[in-house]
Amino acid sequence: MMQALSAERSFEPCAENGWYGYDIRLSDPIDARLIKALGTLGRMTCILTLKRPFFIVRGDGFLLRGITGDCFLRAGFAEKTAPQMDLIFSAISSAAYSE
Repeated sequence: MMQALSAERSFEPCAENGWYGYDIRLSDPIDARLIKALGTLGRMTCILTLKRPFFIVRGDGFLLRGITGDCFLRAGFAEKTAPQMDLIFSAISSAAYSE
């Protein structure tokens, strides 16, 4: 079952650009079910024809990006408190139950 294991502040300097970055660690590699579940959170761009497909989801006040097969996502938030994190964690959990 897919789970978000942790969300840690990113080492990348995002705050200077008005974003607060986080690395979200996952229990399993990113797959099509997770990409579909995360796509419900905003406007998705996904390139599936690459050797390692990647996606970006742009939601209200946040951005997510990931690469198929990785066990982490990158997230950027417009607010330091990252209010959308619970919404993202719920979408990750729901991916385990989608077909």
